[in-house]
Amino acid sequence: MAKVIAIDRTEHHLRYVLAEIGPRSQVSILSADTLDIADDSQSVAAQLGKRLGKLLVEQKATKADLLIGVGRGALETVEFAVPAAEDSELPLMVRNLAMRHLSSINEETALDFLTSPARNDGSCDVIAMAVREDVRKELNRLTDAAETSASRMLVRPHELRAFVADAELQSQVVLVVCSSP
Repeated sequence: MAKVIAIDRTEHHLRYVLAEIGPRSQVSILSADTLDIADDSQSVAAQLGKRLGKLLVEQKATKADLLIGVGRGALETVEFAVPAAEDSELPLMVRNLAMRHLSSINEETALDFLTSPARNDGSCDVIAMAVREDVRKELNRLTDAAETSASRMLVRPHELRAFVADAELQSQVVLVVCSSP
């Protein structure tokens, strides 16, 4: 059975869930934990990473897929126009323009972007997004301490509590994980 680790980072918490995906996509939770982020988020990330690494070894899940969730506040965004270009040229062009607008972006930074429909002249508007440098460093400390690396990153456009009634939040732990093959 495939094992998956989902890590969720908010401004105040780092949480993880280790699960096994069984037949008919049945999910079994193997372990879960939450650590509060105090002023020293460096030590929290390293502490959770060490716990997570130990757990992965104990659960024989060192090759599990790692999914990281971050809130929209963990992103830096910038909007700009790009001239007409082939689809294959667009990623490099967007990276170069984003690096001019956001000082924290470099050649190694994970960058994603959305384009608007092309204008008559072929140009279009682009919204480029990258994970803030402090968040990226924190997640790198976590994955380094756990001796693993992220398979995917998911940006949560809304707080999870928006999808659950208050009574449910008070009575049980709720986990929402979306993953496509």
